Amino acid sequence: MAKIDISLQSALALYDVAVKVRNGELDVGPLTGAYLELAEQLDNVLSEVSEWEPGRSNNLCIAGPGWMVSYKIASDSRQPETALIDRDKREFFVLPGDHRDAYKHVASQGFNALKQVYESLKDPLPHDA
Repeated sequence: MAKIDISLQSALALYDVAVKVRNGELDVGPLTGAYLELAEQLDNVLSEVSEWEPGRSNNLCIAGPGWMVSYKIASDSRQPETALIDRDKREFFVLPGDHRDAYKHVASQGFNALKQVYESLKDPLPHDA
């Protein structure tokens, strides 16, 4: 099998398109078979949680099928934030602070385990102003 060198962000973009083809949301005509194979291959690759890799906007990412966790320090702040992203539903679960270790620890278990980490870390009560 041939290997290609591709960034995590590019792999995620291709995966999003391939999943739309697989779900019948996008018709690519004669390329359907290739996209279905690509979706299956990327399912396998993305299910193996890699190390934190550089992404867009000076952030670090880990990703799996349907999800991504992004860590960054916003340019207008010194406070880092860690965001769990449900790429299928386009939902963002953002926490202030550096929670890379907590997310990385359960990432191989998938989105539901990551969401449990988010729920356990989020502030349950609003702060008084």
